[in-house]
Amino acid sequence: MSRNELMWRQKSRETWLKDGDRNSKFFHISAVLRRRKNSIDAIRGEDGIWIVNLSEIRDFVVGNFKHLFTEEVTACPVELENLIHPCISEAENAQLCLTPTPNEIKEAVFNMQSLKSPGPDGLLPLFYKKYWHIVGHTVIKAVQNFFTSGKLLKQMNFSFIVLIPKIQNPSAINHFRPISLCNTTYKIISKLLVDRLRGVLPDLISPAQSTFIPGRWIAENQLIVQEILHSFKIRKVKGGFVAMKLDLQKAYDRVNWGFLRTVLTRFGFSDQFIGWIMECISSVSFSILVNGGKSKDFKPSRGLRQGDPLSPYLFIICQEVLSRLIDREFSYGNIKGVKMNMAGPAFTHVMYADDIMVFAKANSREVIVLNECLDKYCAWSGQLINRSKSGIIFSKMVCCAKRRELKALLAMKKIQPNAKYLGSPLFSSTSRIKDFKFLQDKLESRLLGWRSKALSWAGRATLIKSVALALPSYTFASFSIPVAICEKMDAAIRRFWWNPSNDSGRYLAWKAWADLCTPRASGGLGFRKAKHNNDALLSKLAWMIVSGRDSPCMNALRSKYKVQHGWFNCDPPKNASPTWRAIDRLKANISKGACFLIGDGKSVDCWKDPWVPWIPGFLPKPKDPLVPPIPMLVSSLINQEIPSWNMSLLQEHFDEESMTAICRIHLPFQSSRDKLCWIADPKGVFTVKSAYKLNISHTWPCNPDSCWKDLWKCKLHERLKILIWRIGCNILPTNLNIFSRLSKGSPLCPLCGVEEESISHLFFKCKVTRMFWFGTSWGIRAELLPVATELDVIKLVVNPPVPKSTSSASRLVSSQTSVQIALILEAIWNFRNRHVHLNSLECPLVSIKILEHKITEYWRALPGLNVDTVPVKNLWSPPPPGCIKLNVDAALLPFSTRIATIARDDNGLLIKAWAKSVVSCDPLLAEASAIHWAIQLAKAENWSNIIIESDSQVCINALISENQYEDWSIAVICDNVKCLALEFNFCSFCWVNREANMVAHTLAKVVPPILSPVLYFPKNLPAFLEEAWFRDFRCSISST
Repeated sequence: MSRNELMWRQKSRETWLKDGDRNSKFFHISAVLRRRKNSIDAIRGEDGIWIVNLSEIRDFVVGNFKHLFTEEVTACPVELENLIHPCISEAENAQLCLTPTPNEIKEAVFNMQSLKSPGPDGLLPLFYKKYWHIVGHTVIKAVQNFFTSGKLLKQMNFSFIVLIPKIQNPSAINHFRPISLCNTTYKIISKLLVDRLRGVLPDLISPAQSTFIPGRWIAENQLIVQEILHSFKIRKVKGGFVAMKLDLQKAYDRVNWGFLRTVLTRFGFSDQFIGWIMECISSVSFSILVNGGKSKDFKPSRGLRQGDPLSPYLFIICQEVLSRLIDREFSYGNIKGVKMNMAGPAFTHVMYADDIMVFAKANSREVIVLNECLDKYCAWSGQLINRSKSGIIFSKMVCCAKRRELKALLAMKKIQPNAKYLGSPLFSSTSRIKDFKFLQDKLESRLLGWRSKALSWAGRATLIKSVALALPSYTFASFSIPVAICEKMDAAIRRFWWNPSNDSGRYLAWKAWADLCTPRASGGLGFRKAKHNNDALLSKLAWMIVSGRDSPCMNALRSKYKVQHGWFNCDPPKNASPTWRAIDRLKANISKGACFLIGDGKSVDCWKDPWVPWIPGFLPKPKDPLVPPIPMLVSSLINQEIPSWNMSLLQEHFDEESMTAICRIHLPFQSSRDKLCWIADPKGVFTVKSAYKLNISHTWPCNPDSCWKDLWKCKLHERLKILIWRIGCNILPTNLNIFSRLSKGSPLCPLCGVEEESISHLFFKCKVTRMFWFGTSWGIRAELLPVATELDVIKLVVNPPVPKSTSSASRLVSSQTSVQIALILEAIWNFRNRHVHLNSLECPLVSIKILEHKITEYWRALPGLNVDTVPVKNLWSPPPPGCIKLNVDAALLPFSTRIATIARDDNGLLIKAWAKSVVSCDPLLAEASAIHWAIQLAKAENWSNIIIESDSQVCINALISENQYEDWSIAVICDNVKCLALEFNFCSFCWVNREANMVAHTLAKVVPPILSPVLYFPKNLPAFLEEAWFRDFRCSISST
């Protein structure tokens, strides 16, 4: 079964279904449809005559692509008119030219998608991952050989070309996109080169290009274009403006190799690195796959392969020449560009790979200069602008005569109203529902296809999350989609979930869509309503605006809409674009999670800016609400000599709650700027997921039962989890449920015909189904199981009634019992359905026999259940000679929070122990405070070599990482600890588990209530502390 599923899954090329579904029927249908889609039964020749003979089709296709990949004469100057100056340093070149290590090569392999289409060698990345212990050494040797010799074997760089249709029902050769299938060994080399290129590209590529550059985002390009076109409508500037949407014909396939080498040389790449790049693109040979057959091999003399990981990066390096040609003319004043408003930055062009928009004033001089830039770039690079597919957009104030003149100069037509840019509408009409109906149509075509009807519940859930909800993401991130379209998209997904077999008509929805859109831990399935998803994605733009992101798009928007300090309290301008109105609406949601982390406090207003994380609204309250507060900055509340809060000022200006919350804010030792932080996410970084949760979590159930969360953690097949979820929600179509909802049929059990078919009766009380429980070799008596409600069924699965202990054997028995119960429930439901729908007279004993075999097979097959591990006991160990080890811990008690530090020498002898109470806070902040206090104590004791151990993995990770913190609340404390650590000869931070940290844990938890710090010496240790220390000491002695 597993082999059959895997074979058809690989043939289907479905990447969205991650966990498999035992659904070979679905994968088989997908593979068959894929073959039909990729076959060419007829094609129109250049003379317009149809070619139907298969061999003639192959000859025509091969001849066309041979011509396409043949170099044409170009006139590329060696110096490129000094457009580019070397910017790769010697150090960067040395880094680029290093031979990759075995770990780098292995990482490149394991980061590849396992089931990507194989090249001529037929080996998937999955093969290399599975058998790395066998083939790894050979692969590493082959890859390193390329980086030392600079040569590729001919067979390694041989590629198949497959023709992927660009449109439905393709008829001409230009309706197909040539995709190269490269060998996996070559892709490893290519990915290693990409990893190195990616690090230097931000310094090479201008801000106008937004693709494949870390930190740049497609939505910003989309937004720039939309806002400029919006300005075209509202700005009245004499002469007007013009925008050009350019279409590069076969852009990747026409790149001249000599031009690419010249560009790389001008950027300052070393000869060795350029040699590697040129070997990768020039040593290739092709064979085209047409209707499953291979053509004769041929070698290209130009072009970049679509399908080679290296190609997109080389392409944008070439595109940078066009960008610099335009920028040079802008700097000379020959092109003025277009501004969204008078004071804003000017835009001359934006690029997303080969999707190019160019902007200028609507006069002959600027248009001629732009046209010369385009012609020069094409003459150098081998590119060709398809002027029949390109188009022009005019703003207000461009007269008809000028429009005709400019269209003639450019040999382009006016762009059609239904044109798209980056997959979304270029223009907004009076009917926004009509503009975005394509999203609904696209979604429905995915969901309502007949192959989707072969999916199970688990497969449908995966499809909805991986494809349906992700499908509109690009558009959702740039546009405010009409509510009507979002509701229709929700309706399409809802129908697909409950009734995939019918594209129209009524159906029974067993659970409300709002309930399905709650998190799994709250009893839902984690689906998302389209409008909520749209708002969460647009919230990212609002966050970029308020957080001061420095990019051309955000700077232009701030200028156009006059975003200044206090934007949260301003109304949107009346002539704002639809997207900006949505951004302005969503700033209220951003205010729920945006809060300043105090640095020097010089940019934060005490009463207007959010800066106190632990109180509602993040704004402190004045001591006397009837007296207008005095305007002041947070810096005025800080003692500047030793960064600390001025308690007298806090008491003077703030109420008790605000003052307590302010005291919990740690101040940095080193002066730093205030930083706006997204505290709705633990890392303090804005995420769409956290914004979605923040915006709608108030609609979710309060305090849901923990069994829902435990269900999805169980080591069960996804199909079983969905079945158990349906049981727990009481939404199985039993006779009783159907009768209750539709008043149709009989509510009696179809198996025994005695009682109503409720969930509890069907699975536990029916005399027929009780045989499934007792008839197996385990002999379970269903009537004795603790099941009173549907929710108890989930609790039975996730927490089965078996003896509990912490041993691995007990955990294994518990997991196996969960599997057994889940499979019995599935077997009962399947048996019942065969009886009802197929009129099956199958004997229950036959089903029970199959069930026993299935349970045994499941135990063997399910990862993690058949592995028993011997627990490793972790003990405290003494530090190296001459070093002091400090163990720290924190304990949150009902009315206080206490932290403790234990200092021991290299013999394990206790030197001192400290404990104190701190301001009540969350556990993580308490753990970080304990580490902070420990290093302060070590400094006061004048110890020079220390090791600090804590059982808080998050805190230790924050201290040993560069600048990445898993939680924003400890960022300042960890920075302060790092500063103090520099004052020691040796300072190390280590994580240990609770067993190795029991002395500090005991002291923090058991020490009596204390009003001030307490210090213990070896001679006055309390009994509980001495006992805990001696246990560690004895174990450390016995282990040496």
